[in-house]
Amino acid sequence: MPSISFKSKVRTVTNSCALTMIVQHRLLVGQRSDIIHRMKQSPPEGVDIILASQLVITISGTLNGARVSPENIMASHIARHLVDYLRMNADKLGINAVSNGHISEDTGLLTLSCTGSRPFPISEPHPLQAKLAGFDIRYVWQTHAKSDSNQPDQTHIATAMNPFSRHLSLPYLTAVNITVERFVTFQLVKRYPLIFGTWCKQLDIETPFFSSIYASVHNIMERSPHTDFQVTCKKLLKLCRRRIEKSADVAFDALSTYIESAEGADFNFQISNDAEALKLSMERFYRLGMKRPHFKVLYVARSEHRPQERH
Repeated sequence: MPSISFKSKVRTVTNSCALTMIVQHRLLVGQRSDIIHRMKQSPPEGVDIILASQLVITISGTLNGARVSPENIMASHIARHLVDYLRMNADKLGINAVSNGHISEDTGLLTLSCTGSRPFPISEPHPLQAKLAGFDIRYVWQTHAKSDSNQPDQTHIATAMNPFSRHLSLPYLTAVNITVERFVTFQLVKRYPLIFGTWCKQLDIETPFFSSIYASVHNIMERSPHTDFQVTCKKLLKLCRRRIEKSADVAFDALSTYIESAEGADFNFQISNDAEALKLSMERFYRLGMKRPHFKVLYVARSEHRPQERH
C-alpha cells in the first residue's frame, strides 16, 4: 500500500491577529513508497497508528499573504517556541528527544525531529498498523499591519508588529500558545493515543501482566478435573481469536477502501496461539474501558531571544 497524507487546521483569532496552523500529517502504510495519496480525511478507526523510527516536522509560514523565508523563520521566536514547547511537555507526551531546528537540504524548509519513548507496537503480532512519519506545519498569520508586495521579506514591518520576529510580543505569544496547545491536545494526543500522552504509557505498564494472567488461566485449566470447564475455556479463547482476526480484516478492508488501493495486498492476519489471543483481547478491553485523561500542557511564557542549545 502507498503512503498517505491528510490535512488538519487549528485556528486562533484575537483582537490583534488571526493565526491558522495548517498541519499536513504524513503516514506510512506498509513499505515506504514514492506514491503519496493526499486524503481529505484521517484514516478509518481500527487502524492502529504507531511512531516511525523518528518524527520529522517541517515549519513554514506566511504573513498577511506573503511567504516568510526559512531563514527568517529559523531566526524567529516561533521556531524556538515549538521546540521549547515539545521539550517542556516531553515527559507527558512520551517524547525522548527533540532536535534543534535546521534548514533541510532536501526540502529547503526549517526542519526538526523527535524520537518517541515507545516507537514499537505494544504487542506482537499486531493486526494492522500505519506509522506516523511526520508533520508539515504552516503558520498562517493575518495581522492589522499592511503588507507591501514590493518587500516580500517583510523588513518594513516594525519588529513589534511582526509575529516572525526574534522577540515575540505578548499578544502574538498568547495566540501561539493557544494554537500550539490545541495542536498538541487534539492533533497529537487525541488523534494518536498509541504515540502521545499518558494513556499509552499506562497501557505499557499493564501489558506485561497480560502474559502472567494467561499463564494463570492456563494453569487453572490444566489442573481442573472438570472437562466441561476446560472445553468452555478453550471455546472462549477460540472466540477471542476469531474476533481479533475479524476486526483486523474489517480494518484492512476499511483502509483499502479509504485509499482506494489494495494492489498487491495480501492481508491474512492469524493469531498463532491462545496466549496471544488473550493478550490482544485484554489490550482491546483496556482501550474500550480505560478513559483517556485530559492532557494538561505546560506553557512557554518567555519570549526573549537566547542562543540555541547544541545537542
